[in-house]
Amino acid sequence: MTTPPAPRPTSTSTHSTADIVCAVVLSTIQALLSFLAFAFSGLFMMASDSCGSPAECDSIEQTAWIAMFVVWGSIAVGAAITFAGMIHAGRRHQYMSLWPVFGTVAVVLGFFLGFGIVSSTGA
Repeated sequence: MTTPPAPRPTSTSTHSTADIVCAVVLSTIQALLSFLAFAFSGLFMMASDSCGSPAECDSIEQTAWIAMFVVWGSIAVGAAITFAGMIHAGRRHQYMSLWPVFGTVAVVLGFFLGFGIVSSTGA
């Protein structure tokens, strides 16, 4: 009679403390930058302050709304990247601290894209 093979050891590896601390700090930085991007995107409407005619004002305001939605969308995409990426990395025991960096890049790029859109109005 033979003995059955020994059970395979389960993975007991956990995330390092440094990775968790970095992920929390970088997520906090992303949240602060997202708040600043949201707050400053509200100032995009000031681009229409120097318009001359009502038609020109309407055009500039529509462009400012589009730019604001671009920024708000990038904040949502950045949060989704960070949240989903950290959960995915946590389940697979990979580095979690990379995902807030990707989310922050999405927020910053979205803000500058929105700023470029509102700056292109020529006001």
